[in-house]
Amino acid sequence: MKPVWQLTDEQITSRLWNLAKGACFIDGKLFTSGNVQPEFDSTYIEIKRRGLPVAIPPIIHPADSNPILHNTAFVRYDKKDRLKELISGKVNFGNANQYREQENPAQRDDEVARASHYPDQSLKIGEITYPANNLIRTNHYGSATGKFPYYHFLSLTTEESHKLQRDFKAEGYILISDFDQFYETIHTALKKVLVNFKLKFGYIEYYDDLMPRRFVSRDDFEFAKSIHYKYQNEARIVLIGAPEVKYYSVDVVWPDGIFSEIREFR
Repeated sequence: MKPVWQLTDEQITSRLWNLAKGACFIDGKLFTSGNVQPEFDSTYIEIKRRGLPVAIPPIIHPADSNPILHNTAFVRYDKKDRLKELISGKVNFGNANQYREQENPAQRDDEVARASHYPDQSLKIGEITYPANNLIRTNHYGSATGKFPYYHFLSLTTEESHKLQRDFKAEGYILISDFDQFYETIHTALKKVLVNFKLKFGYIEYYDDLMPRRFVSRDDFEFAKSIHYKYQNEARIVLIGAPEVKYYSVDVVWPDGIFSEIREFR
């Protein structure tokens, strides 16, 4: 993490706003989860020291029930018609290239390019040395694969909460209680329709995009996101080798007992 005292007012305000999305009200008091607490606390202290305003993101409501963080189960938020499709056996993987243009900021991210910063350095021109700070580096997925790439993925989260349903503008969610069977059922179905493909699962690693970071493999792009998304507690299934379409769908036959019914926070 870049030391908070080195952040500009704009950078530190943006960071606190996004980290605060990992908070919730308990008995009328605002608490942050362990997932974002260390970064939130240091950022908040520096914000107060500078006398900058602190705002609570609108996805957090005092009347919400406490979030539930699952250890082995996963949550899928979506529109109800798409949740019904998933339960009935139609699995949709989204093409990574489309997410940079998503209307909802919670889902908008460039999934085939990751930003990081060059180390702060000095640039000497003639006899004068100038500081060269906050130099942004854009890392492209193609540099890790040797061609202009794409991949598909299905996003899940370990958090069951009103604020995430609200943040994703979802109409509801389902709880996937037997993830091993969920994953293996998808993998088995894909083997019947695709020849050369790779399916993999992983938790998102959240990194400080104001610091240097190396991106040398597919995983560095597929399973890494800016710390600004850390509150989402995301995991995902990545599919490589499907046709280059906006959504790739595969039909499956689920074993009994994998899903909950469709739920929603009101």
